[in-house]
Amino acid sequence: MDLGFVFSAVGVGFISDVFNANIAIQAVAWISLASGIVVLLLMKETKKN
Repeated sequence: MDLGFVFSAVGVGFISDVFNANIAIQAVAWISLASGIVVLLLMKETKKN
């Protein structure tokens, strides 16, 4: 079971309830962007073709 899906769904639902759906969608977009930047900067390719 992947708890990331559970926590993110609950978190986005909470943000949507407290603020509104537009803010929740923007939060998901910013978190996705930040995740992509972290992966780009920190992850290294281990297998060279």
